[in-house]
Amino acid sequence: MADFVREIKDRLPKLSGKQLDEVRQFATLLANGPQSKVINDAKDEDVGRMIIQTICDVMKGHGAEFTGATTLLKPQNSKAFYVKVKDDGLAEFLRNVTKRNKVAMQALVHLSIELLYSNMHKMKIETSSRTMMNHTHRIPAVLNEAFPGYADAGMLHMVIRAEEKNNVRQERNSRATLF
Repeated sequence: MADFVREIKDRLPKLSGKQLDEVRQFATLLANGPQSKVINDAKDEDVGRMIIQTICDVMKGHGAEFTGATTLLKPQNSKAFYVKVKDDGLAEFLRNVTKRNKVAMQALVHLSIELLYSNMHKMKIETSSRTMMNHTHRIPAVLNEAFPGYADAGMLHMVIRAEEKNNVRQERNSRATLF
């Protein structure tokens, strides 16, 4: 088994970026099972769930009162939101910008919701989970306001990478303070 691992380690530096991404995806699938796909064609409902969960996380992070994700994700509360995400073109926008990469999409959604939250406060709009859900159609606009022309030029992925690195750095720092 050790020879097999050593052989893999020797071959990794010789792989192209695309091949490394494929190996990373496969390793993730092996480690976590099929539900953890890194690359997938997220359905509108998956994107909607991701947005709802992120709204709750952002609201919690800011110490604001919010309706919990469990309540918001109940079918009677979320079905209309999933339709809104699809009809507003938000799901397709997020899939196109992130090239259907789930990790990148999570980073972009988190950044977008943070920007939306800040924008709503700047406009003195009272924020709640439901208000945030009602304003998600503004995500492309707040992204364009924060990063003018990036989406049109296809450069929003650079912002996403920086956000992903920032999230990893914050996670490492929070773990280090635990011990």
